[in-house]
Amino acid sequence: MINPKEILESIEFPVSVVDKEGNVKYLNSSAKELKVLLGFPKFLELIKYSISIPFVKNGYSVKGILKELDGNKYLIDV
Repeated sequence: MINPKEILESIEFPVSVVDKEGNVKYLNSSAKELKVLLGFPKFLELIKYSISIPFVKNGYSVKGILKELDGNKYLIDV
């Protein structure tokens, strides 16, 4: 049987699994690296911003969300 965490871990891009309240449930290695680079408050800001979008709140997935943070641009898929 395939382990879902192994699949998420094999993705080279940062992957975060969060619940509807924004609590982080899982981070793959790339996401952990990003969290260290940004610091937890800024990393959490990216997550909170992503789940605050009305389409996401209504259960839709959204691709290509652009978020600028300290002059850096992040492209987010939720």
